[in-house]
Amino acid sequence: MRSRLFAGALAATMICTVASNADPETRLKRDEFSFNLPDLNGEMVSSEDERFEGKVILLDIWGTWCINCRAAIPTLNALHEQFKDEGLAIVGVNFEHEKDKTKRIARAQKGVEKLGIEYLILDGGTPDDLFDSLPDLGEIEDIPTVILSGRDGKVRFVKTGFGECDAEIYKSEVAKALSTNETD
Repeated sequence: MRSRLFAGALAATMICTVASNADPETRLKRDEFSFNLPDLNGEMVSSEDERFEGKVILLDIWGTWCINCRAAIPTLNALHEQFKDEGLAIVGVNFEHEKDKTKRIARAQKGVEKLGIEYLILDGGTPDDLFDSLPDLGEIEDIPTVILSGRDGKVRFVKTGFGECDAEIYKSEVAKALSTNETD
């Protein structure tokens, strides 16, 4: 019995370790990632804004209709709370199926409230708008997708999907990015 438990734990550790080895070049057009989108109040927000200067940015591409996206929210909220004073900025880019902007924003706002999201959410449009809204994306397999940029703006980590290992993987990658003081 103990050997089966040990084998199961070892397999889970190996799977989590393999899952953490994400390759940003397979999903992005360049080694820096930028955004320029409206927040849910219509105010434009850019990765070049002063509020992001010298920060580690974790960009979460998500939608309220996505089960795994919703499952990731408690982890992202916890990271926000734990690391915001150390220089982490989490930015969610929401994609909803509603083509009507007013309805889409209302759906996103309802989701933010229901899920208790504590970080900045931007309107990316509909899933069909994904590559127009985020032109630095080269290829994306699915959502949620997180893109972690260091203080220098260079992409450090990209991960698609969310599973049982990902909370620790996200935390580890954020901690590594925060401990690196590289800036342009």
